[in-house]
Amino acid sequence: MLLAHPAVAAVSTTGTPDDYLGEVVTTVVRVKSGNRVSEEDLRAYCRQRLSPLKVPDVLRLDRA
Repeated sequence: MLLAHPAVAAVSTTGTPDDYLGEVVTTVVRVKSGNRVSEEDLRAYCRQRLSPLKVPDVLRLDRA
């Protein structure tokens, strides 16, 4: 779903160990060169299109 965002070039999602929950969903987003988007912008994009349980717990940007 994040690949549909115009500023997103690639996405990788994995589980990351968490002391409290055991594991959390972590998503790394590669931003297309020349695009400006924030983690909060992408989180809002996810919240509009996904159920709350499917929104990544951790979202990191990788700017190429």
